Amino acid sequence: MKILNTANIGDVNKNLILKTIRTKGPISRADISRELSISKPAVSKNIKELLEADIVKEIGQGDNDIGRKSTLIAFNSEKSFVIGVDIGNFKIRVGLADLSGKIKKIIETETYADSGGEKIIQRVGEAIIRICSEQQIHKDKILAICIGIPGLIDEMSKKTYLTPFIKNLENVDIPAYFNKRFNAHIIIKNNVNAGALGEYKNRYPEEIDCKNVVYINLGIGIGAGIILDGDLYTGKNNAAGEIGFCCFRSLHEPIPDKDAGSYEKSISVKYLIKKYNFLVEKEKQLGVEIEDVSELFDRYDKHETEASEIIVELIENILMLLISITAILNIDVIIFGGGLGGRMKKYFPCFKKKIVESVPFMPIIRDARLGTLSGVYGAIYSALSEVLVDYKNLQ
Repeated sequence: MKILNTANIGDVNKNLILKTIRTKGPISRADISRELSISKPAVSKNIKELLEADIVKEIGQGDNDIGRKSTLIAFNSEKSFVIGVDIGNFKIRVGLADLSGKIKKIIETETYADSGGEKIIQRVGEAIIRICSEQQIHKDKILAICIGIPGLIDEMSKKTYLTPFIKNLENVDIPAYFNKRFNAHIIIKNNVNAGALGEYKNRYPEEIDCKNVVYINLGIGIGAGIILDGDLYTGKNNAAGEIGFCCFRSLHEPIPDKDAGSYEKSISVKYLIKKYNFLVEKEKQLGVEIEDVSELFDRYDKHETEASEIIVELIENILMLLISITAILNIDVIIFGGGLGGRMKKYFPCFKKKIVESVPFMPIIRDARLGTLSGVYGAIYSALSEVLVDYKNLQ
């Protein structure tokens, strides 16, 4: 048990006072004292120190009717800023926000996944410098940078692994690269987990009591972010949500390679395109191969036989996953994101019908409220969570 001394108590009080100002401000010293049951002299002393550190500011007078007008205290949300990054397979998205979470700007740049991990991380650094320059914010005012990557992170070494779509990313020391260039807290996070946080923190008002959410990202690869009882669940190896390794196949079939499981190989965009082109080549339909999954759905809508075969199989595979998630986790909300996930909305009635037939608990099923920006918002939230926990981070 930790014994609190005078300095510890002062730190605890400052963090309580700062949280109250952030969440309930502008607010007077007297109201803070009543809210926290901390003496007025202690509140005034701590606020004086927070004012001197430029963490809070006085912004005017209250509207109290009796006695001298009180001075209102507000959080100085633009003392510093945070950056959230989402590295996707096609786009890198970078967002800049103040300490209240207000988004100042979001920019995009190409990923060029085949160029390799080192060049991609360099492009992220360049994009951060660009967004700071466009907003006329010096890079030293960036307090935290959270980078969402398409892979897993070893908590001990901070190295990445299972990043099959970006060559050699596991050989790049991402924290070291950014620590050399920015005086900021550097956080590395799985980008699908960041997407789950972004959607959860921005869920619809009618979902405010929904504390159990699964965010499914379907695209070049597939993955899920899991929120249980309001907290991100990452599992023993930070690998919770690696749904690509789910087994919906005969155990007598060959085991896929270690970087992409059997389910991912049956449902990802790369697989769908590859299988379609194999089918049309087999039927000797030369010159009708596709390069983009949108072409596959267009041909399905035209009732083309090969496209219909693939999309029907896709829907069945997704349904097996949804039924399993619903049965195991008894989830409140399932959210679809990603390029392929964004095409699932038209199949929601089918999903709901089959889930009701299979499981007695029906979750809400919807598409991502934030669209392609879920990961950026989640990364910004993660950066804020890292620094706002202690007023000393803001000094």
